[in-house]
Amino acid sequence: MLSILRVISLALLWPTRRELLTERSKGPVQAGQPFGDRILLVGFMATYAALIAFSAADMWRLHLFPPLPAVIRVLGLAAFVVGTGIVHNALRANAFAVTVVRLQDERGQVVAREGPYGIVGTRCTRASSR
Repeated sequence: MLSILRVISLALLWPTRRELLTERSKGPVQAGQPFGDRILLVGFMATYAALIAFSAADMWRLHLFPPLPAVIRVLGLAAFVVGTGIVHNALRANAFAVTVVRLQDERGQVVAREGPYGIVGTRCTRASSR
């Protein structure tokens, strides 16, 4: 399911966000990236990969955890699909949404105010004006 959703998102983003997708395909450690971010990002990516590997191993071989009820599995899948949709909308709205925390002067980075960023920006502006 993860691969299918990623391919669909990639196909939809490719015509308008090629530069973003190229930037996101670079490695997790880059020049200009804060040291703390390097550690956290590599650690996050490693634990995410381990989670997927462990889940598959437990499902098919280890059987350490009992199978979840069907309703929980369906709800989990629905939450996953909705979350993937939110990420897709964020990538569509923000041409600078890369995995590495760094200022992208060479790409003319600006603050995103469309899509989900418009909702967050409106709430932050209201809170700071109090």
